[in-house]
Amino acid sequence: MGKIFRSVVQLFVSIFLFAFFMVNCQDEDFTTDSSYRLTLSADTISFDTIFSETLTATQRIMVYNRNDKDIRIDKIYHESSLKCFQINVNGKSGDVFDNVELRAKDSMYIFVQARLNELGQDAPLYVVDSLMFLYNGNKQDVKLTTYGQDAHRLKGVTIESNTHFENDKPYLIFDTLKVAEGATLVIDPGTKLYFHNNAHMQVKGRVVANGDYAHAPILFRGDRTDYIYDNIQYDKIVGQWDGISIAKESKGNIFNGCIIRSCNTAIRIDSAEIDLDNMRVLISNSWIHNTKGVALKATNGYMYVYNSIISNALNANVLLQGGLYMFNHCSIIGLPRNSRYNSCVVLSNYELYSAKEELIPLYLANFNNCLITGTYKDEIKLVGDKEKGLYNYMFRGCLIKMGTPLAETSLDSIKQVSEDDLMSWETPLGGFFVNNIWNADPDFRMVDWENYEYDFRLDSASAAIGKADPAIYNHFTECKTDIMGVDRMGRDSSDIGAFVWRKEETLVKEN
Repeated sequence: MGKIFRSVVQLFVSIFLFAFFMVNCQDEDFTTDSSYRLTLSADTISFDTIFSETLTATQRIMVYNRNDKDIRIDKIYHESSLKCFQINVNGKSGDVFDNVELRAKDSMYIFVQARLNELGQDAPLYVVDSLMFLYNGNKQDVKLTTYGQDAHRLKGVTIESNTHFENDKPYLIFDTLKVAEGATLVIDPGTKLYFHNNAHMQVKGRVVANGDYAHAPILFRGDRTDYIYDNIQYDKIVGQWDGISIAKESKGNIFNGCIIRSCNTAIRIDSAEIDLDNMRVLISNSWIHNTKGVALKATNGYMYVYNSIISNALNANVLLQGGLYMFNHCSIIGLPRNSRYNSCVVLSNYELYSAKEELIPLYLANFNNCLITGTYKDEIKLVGDKEKGLYNYMFRGCLIKMGTPLAETSLDSIKQVSEDDLMSWETPLGGFFVNNIWNADPDFRMVDWENYEYDFRLDSASAAIGKADPAIYNHFTECKTDIMGVDRMGRDSSDIGAFVWRKEETLVKEN
């Protein structure tokens, strides 16, 4: 028994000495030399504007130990008077992390999110924090920055009486924002409306969104302000929210000086009986951009659009199924990064993609001094049935991309009507193309597919410069200035599309 006891004691002593030796060896591997430094994947982590009471998406920091010795980080912590940033190190959340070990040639993730409490002010607040790393007498940090912004939070709201959206702070919209029949929603210049995923505006009453495109546009966009890729914001990706629908009861809607972007269908006008005394939708001096489906879709609508850009829909930019329409000095452009599956302009006198294919008279669809171009061979698609119902349209003074130019008609031969009648909303014309430019280069200032950046102003070599039909902007006096408010009358002839060419002009950009 004595021998067995001594053997057991010796075994335990050996195990203890081995463990003690290993611990000391491991401790010796953790260098205390200040020349051994960590490598951080970024010196700054920035979140775009975040809304109070909203948790952001996660960003990450990589911490690398590229040395041949282990490093024990004495403390990781962050400093913030607002406690805005939330930190996760090695799967644990907190504000302070002690004795974090990082082996030689190894790395670890640190995840960061941001969430602000209500600020109690209208103006944005700039927030700066530092994520600190203390080890071996070294101090390293990563700056954490964001702009915080209080917002009007609207969830499942129905506007049942006349309401005014002031430009004090943004509106953050969840679910469906409804404007009930009989109610008018007035939106001030410069107001920003941010829509959550699948959120929608349904208008049975009336919307008067009267902005100033050059100085204080009204913005309709998705609410994600973070990045889907390192250099691409979610706001540049289609389908970030649903869009705006104009119900059959709705009349007198105005979208002037607006930017509507990155949704499914920007504006959809439901079928309703046409009342010549009450236009249903006026769109002017606006930019509708980057939609997953049709950008502007109308069924038996009554609508006027001028000095506006309608660009980069993955379906048609403009889809008209019966109704009464006028487009003056518009730029209708299909140059998205993603694949498209329709022409820029589609005209029909029946409801497309419907089993019934019910006939809907196209009383008039006039496109005057418009620029229509894109990646398709034919950027106008005429799918109406002239034999079965009214199918009236005219393209006059436009720059159009078509593989084979369509037959032109002289003004004198169009039913011998006067110039005033040709400008009228009520004159049935048939289908005509008058004084158009076919397949010429519009020469835009910038089309950067890689970064989803577009500047649709005309550059100096554009075939649209000086080619507009003066009769149009002389008759329609609202078109005597362009989308930026620039006078069209300064030259013998102005330019086709929404913009007057100017070297010094700067395109509006909204974050």
